[in-house]
Amino acid sequence: IDFVFDCNLIVTYAKTDSKNLYVRDAAGAPLLIFMSKTAGEQYPYGVPVNGDYLRPGVTGKYQLYSNTIQELIPTTLTDAIAGNNDTRAAAEPKVIKIGDAAANMSQYVQIQHVTFTSDTEIKCEGSTLTVYGTAPDDKTAQYTVTGVISYYKNDVQINLIAVTEEKVLGTPEIEVTGETNATGFYLDKATLKFVYPANATSMEYVVKKGETVLGQAKNLKEVAT
Repeated sequence: IDFVFDCNLIVTYAKTDSKNLYVRDAAGAPLLIFMSKTAGEQYPYGVPVNGDYLRPGVTGKYQLYSNTIQELIPTTLTDAIAGNNDTRAAAEPKVIKIGDAAANMSQYVQIQHVTFTSDTEIKCEGSTLTVYGTAPDDKTAQYTVTGVISYYKNDVQINLIAVTEEKVLGTPEIEVTGETNATGFYLDKATLKFVYPANATSMEYVVKKGETVLGQAKNLKEVAT
């Protein structure tokens, strides 16, 4: 029995070389459509993006992939139309923790403060998750990842859409050259300025991290970095 969708199906994510098409209804309920063609072949005039929609009339049969994911094997796929009004706004990712991944199958999610232990795994707070997509070269930095939760070969994973490095502000290892009474300065994290003590009398201070000059002052108590 074919299911018939008489409503718009709003696109969450599609990739040119993938047969997976992630959509949702107006209430936000997710659905994975497994196409017989890649998205680039199915939609040669433009792969649909987050916020586009499929016209009413999509039909197909449900099946359970690996006893985990409900997916629709389509009999009929309608055209993809650009989303151009507020009712078809692009979806915002749901912020989750790695441990919540399995409970958010086919959902568009974001996981923060992760590190890449390899090109295929992320870690945060002792939990790990398999990733599918392009990992960054720097495995020492901390990142926010955005993607869709899926399931492949008995393994929950996130299909990466975006990887953004998190800028972590810390007190730098710095040195001051100038008068010895320049000690006592500190980095005001709210203003991102180096604040110098009231009794600083040196004509010039140079604040450096390695060979990089972070701040320089002449007859000033405060200087922006």
